[in-house]
Amino acid sequence: MRRLRSSLLVGLVAVALASACSRGSGGSTSSATPAGQAAPTTVVTTTTGSVRGLEVTEHTEELVDASRPTQAPVAAPDRTLTTTIRYPTEGGPYPLIVFAHGFDGHPRKFVRLTTVWAQAGYVVAVPRFPLTNDDIAEGVLADVHEQPADVSFVIDEMLRLDDEPGSAVAGRIDEEHIGVAGLSLGGITTLAVAYNGCCRDDRLDAAIPMASIQYPFPGEYELTDVPLLLFHGDADPVIPHGSSAETFAAAAAPKFFVTILGGGHAQPFEDVDDPADEMVQAVTTDFWDLELKDQPAALDRLLADAEVPGLTAVQYAAG
Repeated sequence: MRRLRSSLLVGLVAVALASACSRGSGGSTSSATPAGQAAPTTVVTTTTGSVRGLEVTEHTEELVDASRPTQAPVAAPDRTLTTTIRYPTEGGPYPLIVFAHGFDGHPRKFVRLTTVWAQAGYVVAVPRFPLTNDDIAEGVLADVHEQPADVSFVIDEMLRLDDEPGSAVAGRIDEEHIGVAGLSLGGITTLAVAYNGCCRDDRLDAAIPMASIQYPFPGEYELTDVPLLLFHGDADPVIPHGSSAETFAAAAAPKFFVTILGGGHAQPFEDVDDPADEMVQAVTTDFWDLELKDQPAALDRLLADAEVPGLTAVQYAAG
């Protein structure tokens, strides 16, 4: 089944590679609950544990967008996004990051990376997409068209919870500093919600697409205004390394591109041991510090952490 899902993703990539992705200006969309509808229902569980750096709390919210349906095999009149949230137990407000998993993915596959971000002083929300997670026997790749709106909806809901007295994250979110990141299909989602006119969310301040490609959404890509950090392994068997090279070439500064030499598709980012693990954790945190916390000194840290002899090759235009 895992091999079949990988081949399906390769097919999606082939569609993207065969389509010319025009560059142009784009509008923005947000998926707020329509007026007159009840607020999304939530089911809440909370656990707290001590970790390196800041103490982090892990919390789950079941966010339900009643304005859009979920197609078969789920076949529901709404879209349920069970969202894992990690955030510093004390203090705040902290910038918000939404992370998008890939096809056959799940929030549980990114505990290490998202915990490092939370330890560094971020609120991190990781939704489980309804039709592309590994709990679905037959995932639906075409549902990627809904996922940028899912990300915007999660942002809407996180900001609602920030303003809701008594919620787990009440008063913890810096609503003026928001980033998005994602792997593979989640990286495709990241590029769309940050840069494509179909679904661009103007609240975003930084983006990290990992092993991604500019998929032909209905709008046009305009790779400006949102600082960009790309990662891609040059031995990726699923999405060609050249797809991120093309994105980097088309993007405006500030932009950074870390090639992982000999790197595969998901291993450097998911919770499996990989030579690139520490580099990815450090560089992504440096980038968030630079762009979401306005720490100029983080640029030097980013470049130092990204340059690992024998492991990485780095391109950038800082400004």
